[in-house]
Amino acid sequence: MPEALVQLGYMSKAVHLMSDHQLDRLLNKARIRNKKNNITGMLLYADGSFLQVIEGGERAVKDTFTLIQKDIKHKDIKILFEDTIESRHFSEWSMGFRRLSSDSDMGMIPGMNNFLEVSQPLDEYLTSQPHSSTLLKNIFMYFKRVA
Repeated sequence: MPEALVQLGYMSKAVHLMSDHQLDRLLNKARIRNKKNNITGMLLYADGSFLQVIEGGERAVKDTFTLIQKDIKHKDIKILFEDTIESRHFSEWSMGFRRLSSDSDMGMIPGMNNFLEVSQPLDEYLTSQPHSSTLLKNIFMYFKRVA
């Protein structure tokens, strides 16, 4: 029986705000590692907060997430969803990326409030929302379509 495909979404906070150069280095390393381990996904970055979805075989996703948890560039890591999936949603990307701007990006999603401008911390806001995993999956899929 083939290994189950899983998709894991999490959020974290950068220890320090990251420059474009630092994000490029992080992405290059992640894409090389992900390609080697057959991991696909997408990373969103906004004002020091990361939202990421990774997908692949169950063992590869668990191993990749363990490495992510040990990375000292971020903190306050929270799993937002973990699901078994029938097929990959980001099969063409070893790691898609989008730097979000509260002024432009979130306003493009029909019916979406701008969660980047809420007064409470992003992690508290997202985890307090009903159906937050569906909300996040929809955000990732929207940015996949417009990338």
